[in-house]
Amino acid sequence: MSETVELVRDVLVADLPDEGQTIQILVDRPECDAIAARLGVPALASLEATVVVVRVETGGGGGGVRVSGTLRAQVTQQCVVSLELFDSEAVDSIDSIFVRNIDDTEFADIERSSDEPLIEHLNGNKLCLGELVVEHLALALDPYPRRPDQSPDEITYSLGPDGPSTEIETEKGPFSALGELRRKM
Repeated sequence: MSETVELVRDVLVADLPDEGQTIQILVDRPECDAIAARLGVPALASLEATVVVVRVETGGGGGGVRVSGTLRAQVTQQCVVSLELFDSEAVDSIDSIFVRNIDDTEFADIERSSDEPLIEHLNGNKLCLGELVVEHLALALDPYPRRPDQSPDEITYSLGPDGPSTEIETEKGPFSALGELRRKM
């Protein structure tokens, strides 16, 4: 089974300069379309990241690489309330240390605060920055996106002859049906 990688931006660890390297990742249209399909979003208009990659010394003598930076994406999502499409911006910080010769049990019970870097395996001499950026984008997306101007009080659900439907009401609140019933009494 071959794994498809939507965003290939590999860095050879042995080729990194001693002072590290700043890398700008700009994603083209076919890559954006492939990433959007993978993440299950209607569209990804743009994705860019700026990361600094630097070699670091780690315990155990294996050495490692630290990747830190930010990503920014313009993404189209579907509102979970109204089912309408809307555009949003996803921004996330990246801070990971890739370590060779890591023992999984060494980090199994360590609680990590949000300001500490993630510790991950470094397999071989190649680091796939593209996959790291896509993973961070996936984590930055809201799993239950709502349009910024969408209130759950504006939605009514009904079952009509054509099946379930959702209608947006602009003036009625959640108890408007009770108010109408009271006026009829």
